[in-house]
Amino acid sequence: MKPLLTICLLLFVNYVHAQLFDDEMLFKIRGTADSVSVASRLVWPPGNEEEEAEYKLQDSAMYRYLAADTIQATQYHYETHFKDLVYTLNDDGQINYIDNRMLGAKQAVRYHYIRKPTGSVHLHNYTEPTFYIITDAKRRADTMLFFMASQKVIAKTIRRYNEEGSVAEEWKIDIVNNTTHSIYEYGLYNLCTKSMNYRNDTLQSTDTYEYVFDTHGNFTKRKRYTNGRIINVLYRRIYYN
Repeated sequence: MKPLLTICLLLFVNYVHAQLFDDEMLFKIRGTADSVSVASRLVWPPGNEEEEAEYKLQDSAMYRYLAADTIQATQYHYETHFKDLVYTLNDDGQINYIDNRMLGAKQAVRYHYIRKPTGSVHLHNYTEPTFYIITDAKRRADTMLFFMASQKVIAKTIRRYNEEGSVAEEWKIDIVNNTTHSIYEYGLYNLCTKSMNYRNDTLQSTDTYEYVFDTHGNFTKRKRYTNGRIINVLYRRIYYN
């Protein structure tokens, strides 16, 4: 596989990932805070519910609120600092752009988010990585196209929303037309409790989620089970002000 294609495929896997693990979901909370820390631990041995002290730290992040529209994230992988992100939000709290600086890089790469209603003139000339989101309010759906500083679509995501504004179904098509499809169910505080995940129309896995909440209604722990076996625990600490 050519290096550029490999990079693009990796970006498709990681750019927004499954909507459950979107950074935007993790740094949005009820109430006000100075920062939020998140740590993801792999259950070890796999499926072991009891020995939580033995779980392996995978990824962690610290989100700091620099201003009403600016959030800085320092991210670690297996305790190694590997990148810093700065999110700039619009008046609706949506991401306008992300500055992504990998460790050792001289400058950050900016990822733009452009949102347009259905029927808008499509702009094709991108000099930086761009998510072009076409919204269809009548159908409660959108289509997100990812461009990597060119006219070529690297990845495509189609999302259908429920009445509460959460993603009910999500389709992802990569550069070689592999398709994944997820169907989501929600519970308390409109948090996802179940995800059925398909690849090319074949069910691959079913994920279920359990939460622990604080007094503000924000979750502090989320257990993820895949096909009935506990796989991952996400811990979140919120530093309220």
